[in-house]
Amino acid sequence: LDKYFIFLYSIDKNLSSQVSGLALLGISCYIFGALAYKPQKKQVKTLIDTKNRKQYSTTTLFYLAFFSFVMYVLLGGYQRLTNLYKGVENLEEEVGLASYFFVLCPALLFVGITVEFVNMKTRYNQFRLRYFNKVGLIVTGIVSLSILLTGSRTIPMQLSLISIGLYSYLFKPIGLKTFFLTISGGIAVLFAVVVLRGAMENGGSVFSDVFADLFGTTRAIFIAFEYTNKFGFTFGENMLGGLLSPIPFAQNFFINVLGFDKDMMGSSLIYTKYTLGSVGNLGLGTNILADLYFSFGFIGVIFFMFFLGRFIRKISVLGNYNYYVLVCYVVMLSYAVFLVRAEFFIFLRFLLWSLIIMFLTLRFRRVI
Repeated sequence: LDKYFIFLYSIDKNLSSQVSGLALLGISCYIFGALAYKPQKKQVKTLIDTKNRKQYSTTTLFYLAFFSFVMYVLLGGYQRLTNLYKGVENLEEEVGLASYFFVLCPALLFVGITVEFVNMKTRYNQFRLRYFNKVGLIVTGIVSLSILLTGSRTIPMQLSLISIGLYSYLFKPIGLKTFFLTISGGIAVLFAVVVLRGAMENGGSVFSDVFADLFGTTRAIFIAFEYTNKFGFTFGENMLGGLLSPIPFAQNFFINVLGFDKDMMGSSLIYTKYTLGSVGNLGLGTNILADLYFSFGFIGVIFFMFFLGRFIRKISVLGNYNYYVLVCYVVMLSYAVFLVRAEFFIFLRFLLWSLIIMFLTLRFRRVI
């Protein structure tokens, strides 16, 4: 298939009003959920209590992150990712262990960066790049640049978001001017990656790449209505992939032992199969509202979007009081841009793995 094949597929214009209504409903429920949370005033010590708070070494975390990335490369995951963005056809299945190392590496970086920012706030009460763990800076830079060179933007964007977010959260709120400059810079970098990706795919229009992404994910809501009108709701089956992702090999157990259809365990898979007839190396993507509508319709959108808004509001308020809550906030912050065009539980594996890593860091800590 031509890489711009998505433009060949139309949408049912009769569904436009329903799709617009669903989008408005989802946004409204998210906002209402955030506003519905009322913080309680508690007299407890915060993470930034400079008199009593301990500081923890993060060097081991960054070394482990680098080791995980090296293993990902050695197991062929990096080459496969490069080939994927080059548009190479007939890609081999990714080695299972490679995909787990690809998750473990960013999770270790998330926790390491979080603890480093708290250490900096506790010890110096000001942000200076020279205070940051040097090993952490080098490893984060190597991983980010290496992933960017494949044409993928997700992990480098996540690492940038949590760094900017933690700076604003712990040190100094970012002003409007700085915010727009940062956003403009980020857009320029990501646009450059799109250009690089187009060059690796041997030509093509950059603008077509951009609009293909937007059209493909937006069309998912139309297909969610069309599919459920014909076949009914999946009642959570399409959310199983995300729910099971934190547990190694759990998805394989559900597919090979319990007999679940792997092409039904993600809304992006349903969308792709419904459109193309099969699921191969090519995916059409999805978005968070389509994912919820595939499962439970309007009721699912109302409940889960309200829950998401309340959850993010709560962890953003309580992040100053607990390392575990702060790392939850950091993980959700890393998905601030990507979550809207993915399955609802896409963040769950990073969230639970990061919590486990944070627990091990605090439990077997080396205080500095």
